[in-house]
Amino acid sequence: MKPISGLLLLQLILMAVTLAGCCGPINSVNYSGDPVIGTWNWMSPGGSAGIEASYTFAADGTFTRTYKEGSVVETHSGTWSKTDTNTYALVYKGKNPGFDSENLYYLNQTGRLRNDSNDFFKKAA
Repeated sequence: MKPISGLLLLQLILMAVTLAGCCGPINSVNYSGDPVIGTWNWMSPGGSAGIEASYTFAADGTFTRTYKEGSVVETHSGTWSKTDTNTYALVYKGKNPGFDSENLYYLNQTGRLRNDSNDFFKKAA
């Protein structure tokens, strides 16, 4: 068996590099300008003392959910996507708050977010 010539080896390497470049992510998400981008704080009905919750949405399609009750703080993160004009689907990665996904709804009339439990969130200034 003959050894592979230098030119053939170079061609194989170039082909491998070219194919490897085609295997990366095709679509990068950019939601800049979407009204949900930013931090949203839970609006406590009746002023539930010591309980805070917030969502922070980034333009790259990632989010963080923080829940604080007294000195206990839970943080969960994942990805979000806009599934309809005013509907957002959140999918938790790794540790979740007891559910793998949830929907949030943007209310044009009030400029607030609502979840399926009818909790309301106001955008931080």
